[in-house]
Amino acid sequence: MTNLLEYKGFFGTIEYSKEDGVLFGHLLVDDACASYEGTTLEELLGDFHDCVDDYLEGRDGQEPGDSPRFTQNVALPSQLYKSASQCAASHSLSMNAFIEDAIAKAVAAG
Repeated sequence: MTNLLEYKGFFGTIEYSKEDGVLFGHLLVDDACASYEGTTLEELLGDFHDCVDDYLEGRDGQEPGDSPRFTQNVALPSQLYKSASQCAASHSLSMNAFIEDAIAKAVAAG
């Protein structure tokens, strides 16, 4: 079972707020903060579709993945950071290139 919704090539989370009694989620895009909600799964799915459609309207025809790059801050334990920095330097890589390579390898491995 997956906790992701998919529509038109976009993915979004499915979460539940016990306090508010609603389902909600966030569109997983790199250049916007977009959310949706519903009290039933059908409402959540409808609002997710509307959210994606609204997002696409604002992109002026750009397809998913047309964004240049995604920026993500990553908090690492200091020893892991030190080891990674040393390994990156020994391969003449920047930390960004090292992390990108490591993520690409992990994704390819499944």
